[in-house]
Amino acid sequence: MLPPYKAMHNTADYYYQQMNPAIESGLNYEQKQEVKRLLRRAINEPSKKLVSHEMCFFFLKRFYMVFYLGLDKRNCKKRTDENRAHILSGLFLTLGLRLLLWGSSVLLLAAVISYSRTVLWIDFIQGQHIQDYFSITISN
Repeated sequence: MLPPYKAMHNTADYYYQQMNPAIESGLNYEQKQEVKRLLRRAINEPSKKLVSHEMCFFFLKRFYMVFYLGLDKRNCKKRTDENRAHILSGLFLTLGLRLLLWGSSVLLLAAVISYSRTVLWIDFIQGQHIQDYFSITISN
């Protein structure tokens, strides 16, 4: 079943009524039936969905959300090699971005902890500082 916003505009009769009346009057019965048959054939019918959920937002009347769940019946050739390449490139891109975000967030957290430790005069290891290690290694 078509959604209410598409029901009246996606039928052969709707498009047939848009025809110029002068042209329509010149057609006989068989020609009219053939034109309607061709229009029905030309208009794509939506496939049956397992789940069809339509929801309007009560606070925004112009916006709605449609959720469909069903089988993909489009006629397209599946290119497995290209699909694998797209999947692998997407996987590596996603993995790289996640590692970059994770690393930058760890570095940012370490910088915030170090800065707050310095500002609050907190000394985690009493009597030992990074400067002491550098002075020991430089003097040796």
